[in-house]
Amino acid sequence: MEKNKGLSPDNNAVRKIVFPVKLGIEPMQRLLIADFADDVEYEALEPQLFNDSINGKGLRVLRYRKDKKVDVYWQPGVFVDINTFNIGAGIGDFEEVEMSASCFEVDEYGINLHLAFNDKQNRTVEMRIKENTPNNRRIRFLAPVGNDIEKPKQFFLAYMLDFDFVKKRGTSFSASIGDRHLKPASFPLLRNFKKVFFARYSLRPSVGVMNPPMSIPLIFESQFPAIKYVEGMNVSINKNGNIESINREYENINYEIKFFPAFPNMLDLQDNQPVKGKWEFKIAQDLITSGTFSLNNYNGVVSAEIDVTGLWKPVGLPFSLNLFTKIAGFFRKWPATYKWIATVDFNDSFKMSSSWIRKEK
Repeated sequence: MEKNKGLSPDNNAVRKIVFPVKLGIEPMQRLLIADFADDVEYEALEPQLFNDSINGKGLRVLRYRKDKKVDVYWQPGVFVDINTFNIGAGIGDFEEVEMSASCFEVDEYGINLHLAFNDKQNRTVEMRIKENTPNNRRIRFLAPVGNDIEKPKQFFLAYMLDFDFVKKRGTSFSASIGDRHLKPASFPLLRNFKKVFFARYSLRPSVGVMNPPMSIPLIFESQFPAIKYVEGMNVSINKNGNIESINREYENINYEIKFFPAFPNMLDLQDNQPVKGKWEFKIAQDLITSGTFSLNNYNGVVSAEIDVTGLWKPVGLPFSLNLFTKIAGFFRKWPATYKWIATVDFNDSFKMSSSWIRKEK
């Protein structure tokens, strides 16, 4: 195994660093998830609005099926990669479609949404939601999108800033698939002393991604201490050449993973001397989850593990919603069902084999 030899910890020489953790983001402008009651085929519709260089510009609509698969439809101009798209029990329909209606706006009275397109079965899918009640008291909420993914490709945290439920009073709400009308589900609790639909939205969905599929770890050179820009991330390296944190910022929202103690340069691992530590993941300065990491080098093959153990602890939720996330415990517990395991072979050009697994819920 290659080693960085003969350099004191505060040496200013450029050194190679090997590091197996990536922090990504999924830009999104707006998001709404509407659940329906007693439909024979579908559970929910989820329109997502994009306007960025990664995902393109326009609407993508997810349609959640009773069999737990998810249909995915998107407008021309939106980019969707089936190799990284990972949700539910797998992908059902996967189609680019022209949308005869594609409005997703928000004003001082709330949501104004209208979408319409023909699905793969040649049925018209249409949904209209128009709120008419002022609201300036939105909250922050972690969407449990990772709870139903059976074979995750990455650790996906969708933190909903400016989040709220669609109010019933003053709202027009209609949805249909073909000639079948969909009945919007009701949320069992009051929100701001008002009845609401089980339709929720975020005006600033903030999606952080930890360790998407990788064939090799990050390999870069740097002096230290330093903050090195690597693949969109700011990597904070301490005086010993170890990584204290990685972070990135988008639309004034900060995404950060910190390590305690600092994550070692894998080139410095001694043979058969395990290293362990802890980490935490923050979005918009709020702690979302945390866990442990461990590394062990055996004859140039390093085994690595990142275990998610921290439950989500909501910040600033009203009493009723805070109680709801305790009763429906998966809202808080689902992150701690994830674990990442990998091996990195320094004898074979740093080839890495890695996967996320779901632990027992």
